Amino acid sequence: MSFALLFLCTGNRCRSPFAAALMEQRLGDHDVIVRSAGLLPGGEATPAEGIRVGSEYRIDLTPHVSRHFTRELADDADLVLTMTNSEAREVVTSHPDSWPRVFTVKSFVRWLGGQDVPAAGVSRSWLEQAGAPRTPHELLGAHADDEVEDPFGRSARTWRRVATELSDAVDRVVAAMPVRSGLPVR
Repeated sequence: MSFALLFLCTGNRCRSPFAAALMEQRLGDHDVIVRSAGLLPGGEATPAEGIRVGSEYRIDLTPHVSRHFTRELADDADLVLTMTNSEAREVVTSHPDSWPRVFTVKSFVRWLGGQDVPAAGVSRSWLEQAGAPRTPHELLGAHADDEVEDPFGRSARTWRRVATELSDAVDRVVAAMPVRSGLPVR
């Protein structure tokens, strides 16, 4: 059984599809299903500037159409990685049972550094056990630098800065993902 990872941002036009595309590109032999969604209604394309910067990372965002975050996506996700603290708050407020599995992408990377991650990689059950003791302060904004800036309507330079942040974070997240082994990871 695969591990389901959901990247979430406000509009699902910029950061979360970029992070999801990077993740899919780098997964290799990991047993992970990657999705992205946003808090705003769906149906929108990635801006041209994002498509151009994405091509610099060898990812094609031209076919992407934004998707609205739903209860089903929350329930199906073993891990939800948001771009901002306010997006994490929105998920936890609307889906309280998701608490142990919701992080900003940057806080997850930092949090992993203090955990004894199983050799087989993270799993939903491990996250529910290891993530539950976190305090609301940890999830809801203890570190202002946990935010990934929204590049929508911004310059290529801003897009590149955001792409670099996401690329670095995704590399660290990939290292913790379950590896294909034929064994269930849930």
